[in-house]
Amino acid sequence: MAIKLGVFETEQQVIHAIDTLEQEGFTRNELKVLVKDGEHSRRIEAETDVHADELRELVETREGVAVNDAAADGLLLAGSMTQSPGGLYAAGAAGMMGSGAPYGGMNLLAGRVGINENSNMEEALIALGLKGNQASQCKDAIAGGDYVVGVDMGDSTGIGNGGPDLTRNGIVEAVYRHCGAVRIL
Repeated sequence: MAIKLGVFETEQQVIHAIDTLEQEGFTRNELKVLVKDGEHSRRIEAETDVHADELRELVETREGVAVNDAAADGLLLAGSMTQSPGGLYAAGAAGMMGSGAPYGGMNLLAGRVGINENSNMEEALIALGLKGNQASQCKDAIAGGDYVVGVDMGDSTGIGNGGPDLTRNGIVEAVYRHCGAVRIL
C-alpha cells in the first residue's frame, strides 16, 4: 500500500484539499488527515466528516501499550539501596525515569523505560502505513504545526507515458498543488 501525502500550513487548505479530493472521486475511507493534537483537528473534522489522527494521542496510546508491556514484564519497579526499619536491605535497578516514594524505608521507583518521543512519533506514523522517510518528514512537519493529508493509493504506481499524468497518483498531486501544499511526499 502506498500513501501519497500533502503537507499544508492551514486548516482551510486541508478542508479545501479534502473537498476537492472527494469531488475527484476519492472516498472518506481513502483519506487520512494527520495533525499535532485535538486543537488542530476540531475544525477539520467538523467541516469535512473525515477523521483526523492526532499524533500526540497516537504516541500516548503507543507509549501506554509499551508501559503496560513493560509492567507485565516486571520492568517498572526499582528500589534504591536503603535500610528499612526492620534492618533489611533492598537493591534496585538504575537508569530508570520516574518518581520515588519512600515505602518502609525503601524508595520505590515507578516510571517508563527509555521512551524517546521522536522515535515514538515516527513509529506511530509507520504503524499508520507511512514509509520511513515519509514518517520522518511528516513528524517534522506536524511537530512544526503543519497538517498532513494522505490518500491511500492502493497499488497505484503512477507510471506515465510522457503525457499528462491521469493516474490516481497524478490526480492527487494536482489536487495538492492546487490547494496550496507546501510539500508533496
